[in-house]
Amino acid sequence: MKLLVKYITVCLLLMTAACIKKQAIPPPADNGVASLRDLLANNFSYSMFYSAMKRTSTDSLLDNAGEGYTIFLPDDGAFGRSGISRDSLGKMKVEDLKKLVLYHIVAGRVPTNSIPQIMNHPMPTVEKDFVYASSTSQIATLYINGIAVNKQDVMAKNGLIHVLNQALSIPAASVQDIIAATPEYSVFAAGLKKFGLWDQLKTGNPMVVLAPTNEAYAAYNWDVEAINNMDVREYRKMAFGTNILSPAFFFINDLRIAPPQGPFMQEDVMLISSGSGGGFQRQLKVVPFDWQSPENSLRSVWYGDWVFYPDDQQGQLAVNGVVIRSQTLNVIPDSAKVKTN
Repeated sequence: MKLLVKYITVCLLLMTAACIKKQAIPPPADNGVASLRDLLANNFSYSMFYSAMKRTSTDSLLDNAGEGYTIFLPDDGAFGRSGISRDSLGKMKVEDLKKLVLYHIVAGRVPTNSIPQIMNHPMPTVEKDFVYASSTSQIATLYINGIAVNKQDVMAKNGLIHVLNQALSIPAASVQDIIAATPEYSVFAAGLKKFGLWDQLKTGNPMVVLAPTNEAYAAYNWDVEAINNMDVREYRKMAFGTNILSPAFFFINDLRIAPPQGPFMQEDVMLISSGSGGGFQRQLKVVPFDWQSPENSLRSVWYGDWVFYPDDQQGQLAVNGVVIRSQTLNVIPDSAKVKTN
């Protein structure tokens, strides 16, 4: 995680000269009438998070009389959109639930106007991990780990609340652990192992992994057995390698703000993002290096079509990067075949 934060810090320093910052004027301590506890206890839509705090005995933070805390708070609807019901939340082990609660809380007041208008500004949580804030002057929305903040700056006497559209997830140990633990990535995992790409997913290098589902591979009759029986001499490594972007760190909604830090290159291909009118869409494509040449510029498809990533595929955070679920292949299998004369 420290290496990831260092990488992001370097990126932020390079971007600072080109970034516009909002004037950082923290609100006075008495700007809100109610305390954090009053806000949570008296708002039914916050009841799941408040119940989790009481169950884990972390609700004492709500009574802090100093600078207080900032809570990135998933309301009850956000928990539902994250697939977490009141019943499943109540069945979580107290230790795990406590980590989840504390991951949503940072020390001190962090109003929106104090957050740099850049991508993935790291902020340490009470849990000692980091959350990443992205914002821009062109887009009013604030994103935390790629998740939109539906309501900003709910002020309290002893802190403030930003209401999230979904709940945050505690970072996994590595992107490899996420892929290994997700059954619908089993074909992708088999391909990474077959082409010698698996071990690098355990390293500390920051990366974004675009992980196709088994269903995406099934459209081309690729399953685990087919991958295991494959002769790697017949396919270029880019069939799976273009799904690993390193060094890189972004969530899908970051593409609303700016393109990825790339281009990301492998062999004689690279990954690009689409944009129009100065704004960027959530689409990525693998193209040849000379894709803008007169010969190639008229082609709409190279190794695969544009891969679109919807809002609900923000990504799973790990200590060394982000895994983003994909229902489409970056590279069509036939286009990755080694051509022989």
